[in-house]
Amino acid sequence: MYRVGLESILGFTKLGNTLLITPRVPAEWQEYGIEYRFGGSTWAITVHEPAGVAAHNAVVTVDGIQLDTAIIPLVDDGARHEVTIRPRAPDTAPVG
Repeated sequence: MYRVGLESILGFTKLGNTLLITPRVPAEWQEYGIEYRFGGSTWAITVHEPAGVAAHNAVVTVDGIQLDTAIIPLVDDGARHEVTIRPRAPDTAPVG
């Protein structure tokens, strides 16, 4: 049941050493967080305005650095990583 909630509601999809978040939560949710362990690393993921992330391409930052894609590369380096996902402004084209 836990996996069903992660995948179908929170939109957590792990593919090999990558992660993609595509939220399917109620529009009333302003944000949510997931803490994920990948080997010895902890990935603290915060999704802001998930309804907007679902409707538009996301802006994803990992440890303060904006990624060119919504796909998060996972590394097992024993560190804690902070991931922020926000909706992209409607008039802003994705990078890359």
